[in-house]
Amino acid sequence: MEKYLIAIDLDGTLRHDDGHISEYSINTIKKLKEKGHIVVTATARPHNHALQVNNDVFKSDYLVCSSGSEVFDIKNDYMINEEFIKYKDVMKLYKYAKKYDLNISFTIGKHEYITKKRRDDTQIQLTDINVLKGKVKEVFVTDPNKLQVKKFINKVKHMNIVLQDFQTEEGFFIVLADNVNKGHGIKTLANYLNVDKIISFGNDENDIPMFEISHMGIAVSNATRDTLNKANKIIESNNEDAVAKYLCKTFSL
Repeated sequence: MEKYLIAIDLDGTLRHDDGHISEYSINTIKKLKEKGHIVVTATARPHNHALQVNNDVFKSDYLVCSSGSEVFDIKNDYMINEEFIKYKDVMKLYKYAKKYDLNISFTIGKHEYITKKRRDDTQIQLTDINVLKGKVKEVFVTDPNKLQVKKFINKVKHMNIVLQDFQTEEGFFIVLADNVNKGHGIKTLANYLNVDKIISFGNDENDIPMFEISHMGIAVSNATRDTLNKANKIIESNNEDAVAKYLCKTFSL
């Protein structure tokens, strides 16, 4: 039997809108692993958040997190690959955030450092900017002045907005270094594991790079228009456990 690497986005894809992941989905992932396939989360969430979900749901030996800028071997406690934003660009964004009193978090190592209000106890207050030097994988910007922040980021040459949300009142941007994305992370893991066949699932623009390197890139029906257009196949919505249904049918679980 051919081994597959199956990459699944979390929010809006595997998770229901109320935030939970069904037992049906969890059991489906378990059955796939028992058949010898590798099932991983591919998420914008930083290491600690992604690891918690992995421990609860995927129980995989690997993580692809921080929007693909980190690929981690959990079993061997080994960092397969990390991609960092240039320090000078990080400092430009940090100074801009301080000037306009913006709430912004920097993913450094396995932790998030926040400039203002912490979301929860997993975030660390940023008090020493020296921790930013050469170590930032992902930047998460939240601010009501969405367009102002976006215009500034687009002027910085070596940073790339991989996900943005204008639907919420707060709004957010996820920023990475150039040429870093979930597709880059999944391809890195596939090469590390010497696996040729890749299936990926997503709902947002930051999932499109996964589709581009997959043999089958699959969008849930609640995905954005651009994501639907780039998918090889469209399935039911996240609230209907579409990912688990597709995998059960495809792999005869």
